[in-house]
Amino acid sequence: MMSTGLNGVQLKRLHELFENHSTTTTNAVNQEQIAQVVKSCFELKWEDTKIMSGYNIGDPDSVNLYYLLHALAEKGKKSSDKVKKLTFSDVSFYLEEFEECNKFGYLKLQQLSKVFSNWKTVNDALNAKSEELRTEKGDDYVIIATEFLLFMMDIKPAGHGLTIAQIEMFDSLYEAYKTSGSVDRVACEKVFEVFSITVNDELELLFKSHQPAGILLMDLIILAAERNTAVEENKLSVLSLCDVVSAINDFVKMDRNNDCVLSSNEYENYVYESDTGFTGSAETVEKAGHYLSKFNGKVNLNNVIILINVDWWSSPKN
Repeated sequence: MMSTGLNGVQLKRLHELFENHSTTTTNAVNQEQIAQVVKSCFELKWEDTKIMSGYNIGDPDSVNLYYLLHALAEKGKKSSDKVKKLTFSDVSFYLEEFEECNKFGYLKLQQLSKVFSNWKTVNDALNAKSEELRTEKGDDYVIIATEFLLFMMDIKPAGHGLTIAQIEMFDSLYEAYKTSGSVDRVACEKVFEVFSITVNDELELLFKSHQPAGILLMDLIILAAERNTAVEENKLSVLSLCDVVSAINDFVKMDRNNDCVLSSNEYENYVYESDTGFTGSAETVEKAGHYLSKFNGKVNLNNVIILINVDWWSSPKN
């Protein structure tokens, strides 16, 4: 199977072009230099309007690089699945979170650990990388978008995400035990057994963490998604790991009082925007509407699971 995105060779070549230019430089990397790399590494012409659309001759080089990566991930040379790479969805999601922390095309070291604060595995790895860079390069070191994506390529978990049916297993798990105010450990272990995921030290620590049930549920879903390799990527019934993390990020942003559940006031804008934005087949509209109907004014722990399902059913499918 062939897939768009960015591979390691392409990212390293772009990074070599931009890495020696500070975040204050403008046009230190000129269009002729970019055009050469675009042609040699991506087999594209720089004059392609979709590639040039985000380029502004008056913007800092770091900002132009950010927009260039988006365009090249979508339009660039396809590579075999055997080549280590980030998919277009990966690149879009990672750069979106990157920009949310700093809109100037770079991150300071202290900002690196804020990019994925709700994704423990990746957050821990980025914290470790931040300390490593602080020791090697000093407190003032900044990270441009290519280097950030290279980090993500190295630390991205191998899991392919979760199918809709697997997500609904967590929904059923909650429904069966919601009156207990917690997530039942034994029943949860049985769910992980279905995924062929063993209860290792990290999962054991989660169970012993005594976190509020809502936070524990989110962590368990992400952990399952980042370890689940028993599903085939790019299938329509599969939510990628990025899809799952993105939906949980949306949930956390809506949960303004941080109580791990959503009130009707917190999710009303989301329901309205989703309800008016459905596209696709009758099945898509009906299924997404079914999940939206569960946002019925009650405060439910499993709103996060409903949110993931709504996001999937209301998103464009390949």
